Amino acid sequence: MTRLRRSALPFVLIAFGLTSPAFAQSIDVARWFGPEVGNRSVIGRYSLDIYADSEVEGQDTDLGLMEHDFLLMAPVWQNEHNELGIVAKVELQDTDTDAILPREGIPLPSQLWEIRIGGSYRGVVRNDWIWGVNASFGSASNEPFQAGDAFDGTLGGLLRIPHRERNAWLFFLYFATNREFLNYVPLPGAGYWWEPSDTLRAVIGIPFASLAYNPIENLSLNLSYFAARNIQAEASYRISWPLTVFAGFDWRNQRYFRADRDNNDERIFYYEKRIAGGLRVAVTKQVALTLEGGWAFDRFYFEGEDYGDRDRNMIEVDDSPYGAVKIAGRF
Repeated sequence: MTRLRRSALPFVLIAFGLTSPAFAQSIDVARWFGPEVGNRSVIGRYSLDIYADSEVEGQDTDLGLMEHDFLLMAPVWQNEHNELGIVAKVELQDTDTDAILPREGIPLPSQLWEIRIGGSYRGVVRNDWIWGVNASFGSASNEPFQAGDAFDGTLGGLLRIPHRERNAWLFFLYFATNREFLNYVPLPGAGYWWEPSDTLRAVIGIPFASLAYNPIENLSLNLSYFAARNIQAEASYRISWPLTVFAGFDWRNQRYFRADRDNNDERIFYYEKRIAGGLRVAVTKQVALTLEGGWAFDRFYFEGEDYGDRDRNMIEVDDSPYGAVKIAGRF
């Protein structure tokens, strides 16, 4: 597997709802839409992000934020034509604030959890077509698994049809109960995997796009987009083993079902953009440590049914510096 094939493709796991964009950046392109089957590794990752206290607009309080993210992915059974795997994820937003959701006058929950477990299968059929299915089940809430209206799930299918030596047509169908847009609506998607060389790969489709490019040795450029408001971009340069420096941009969002809400269709949304830079250190060939710092901006919470409700029940949070430490392993 080339270094390019190991680069990031956040849209894939975003699309199937198995993990957040930050975690998706550590996942192989080949894991979902790539041509290789039966070569999965155990992947584990933990991340701690700490934000400086920031003022809340229009409220006499500030907000401190600490995020914990844990991901584990592992193969259960695999051979040259089949692979079956599982994924587990735990994410916690821990806030320190007296901010309230202004419409109801209800305090913003101090803890917002996402806990999820899922599984996936991919298989090779005649003419090297690859098909797959995956599903996940979990709860994203301030009180996860405490009530039926705090549960959510995803179900997806994919098909990869080879075209010429390196390229392929890509198709998927995805259903989710806690998606940013068109919630509960089966979402079809289609794209084209174009890989003219070992240094360039582009995936262009609806509703996603991705680019991975290594213009010179040790320099990697990655860009991905998934509708409607998910963008990740990163440039990294390996100085020498074990040190890599990087800089990037991330536009992300998270969604939670607040316990005891009056309208079951409403969720708490959190949006932010971040610019960041840092250093990755290869502790061993299998384990890497990342130290990251940056600036978070355009930050806000709101409770509503979709993005169009953001102005009715919003908590605006001032810009803030943040720091993060991450450890990831592949075995």
